[in-house]
Amino acid sequence: MKSRFLALGAALLFSLFFYGQEPGLNVLLMSLTTTILLFVLGGSRRISPWILSGYLFSGAFCFLFPSPGPVLMHMLSFAILCGNYAAPETSFYLQGIIGLGNLPTGMFIALFTGRKPNTKASEINWNRLGSTLGGILISLILLIVFASLYAPSNPLFEALFDAIDFSFVDFGSFWFTVLGLVLFYNFFHPFNPKILVDQDSRLSDDLRLPEKEFDGDRLKALNREGLWGRMALGSLIVLLLLYLITDWIHLGSTGLETPAMKSQAVHQGVDTLILSVLLAMAILVIFFRGDLNFIRNNRILKKLAYIWLLLNAVLLADTALKNAMYINGSGLTFKRLGVILFLTLVGYGLNSVYQKIKGKHTLMFLIRKNSQFLVATLIFSLSLPWTQIVTAYNLNYLESPDTEYLASLPWSNTPQLERFSKSNPQKLSPEQREHIANRTQEYRKVMDRLEWQSIRGYHLGLFR
Repeated sequence: MKSRFLALGAALLFSLFFYGQEPGLNVLLMSLTTTILLFVLGGSRRISPWILSGYLFSGAFCFLFPSPGPVLMHMLSFAILCGNYAAPETSFYLQGIIGLGNLPTGMFIALFTGRKPNTKASEINWNRLGSTLGGILISLILLIVFASLYAPSNPLFEALFDAIDFSFVDFGSFWFTVLGLVLFYNFFHPFNPKILVDQDSRLSDDLRLPEKEFDGDRLKALNREGLWGRMALGSLIVLLLLYLITDWIHLGSTGLETPAMKSQAVHQGVDTLILSVLLAMAILVIFFRGDLNFIRNNRILKKLAYIWLLLNAVLLADTALKNAMYINGSGLTFKRLGVILFLTLVGYGLNSVYQKIKGKHTLMFLIRKNSQFLVATLIFSLSLPWTQIVTAYNLNYLESPDTEYLASLPWSNTPQLERFSKSNPQKLSPEQREHIANRTQEYRKVMDRLEWQSIRGYHLGLFR
């Protein structure tokens, strides 16, 4: 019963913090409130400290530097936190799926499947007060909905209905509270899909060692498959090595002198890297999916696999170098930052494939390891104030920064552009200075209209 009252309290705070507001201080306050309620319920013992830390981290950055990226990552971290609370014993990727399904529909799934949410036995039955409050709430909602339907067809009833003054009720805030109640009720009473959890627990990270020696036919088939693997990987190694050598010769002869050449080199390199790494991972997973890991003469195949992974890592470094040259000459943009993020994820993917082959792991090992790194990287990277970082880098390190591009970014870099316009008027045209001045004026109007719930890091003078 206590958890239900806490869910109602969280819903009321959810409406107070977010109804009619922009993301800001409210996100951080709701994150802290949720964490405190978890400790009050004793549910913190079930929560991974890493997942809880990621949730609070994303909430703090939504306050300090709010933008669509941090807000989206905070919502994702809340769903993962819900999944971790519902099924702490299952894999990380499955916790995310469970959380995304639980938050909007957890109570309805439990209702229609006839299964009770995860809760203590002493809390299963509602007491009289809880039942009465629930009945009142349901009755009021149904009365309002059906009265609205009946009124247009009966003038006398419509006049009677219109005579009732509902001006004291803020229906927007009411429905926001209902939304918060659904979210937090499902959060504190999550539905645990035992079938998925049990199935996930049966999927091991390690390949099973054969119980007996391979017989003649099976050994022949494995040797044939190993031969195909050696021939395929050997050919691909030669091809990738030839590509890298010719690419370095081309890079040395042209030097990527113009921004257009650098842009083309980066885009072509990323496209090549995407296809090469995805095919490399798929081919290696196919060859090392099962019994081929345990035959005695697969050492050459493993060495070829390691060489090909190493060459793909060199290809990754080659693309990263081109992107760094592009940034050094033309400045930071969100697309170039996206390339860095992608290269980071690819590098970890290559390392996880190496671990799979070396440790004789299964495909589930790759899914579990890479899903954890993917979400952790996204929560960290997309929560950072990239608009301010891009603006600061371009204004400080470029001789002629593209202020039109910087002015097209979100509002948070307006103070930086204003200071640059005042301290370096010779680098801007009169039209550019006027545009920045107008943008600054509009920015201040927007900031002045924000209420206390939407206070942001900008108000505290952070990252100016």
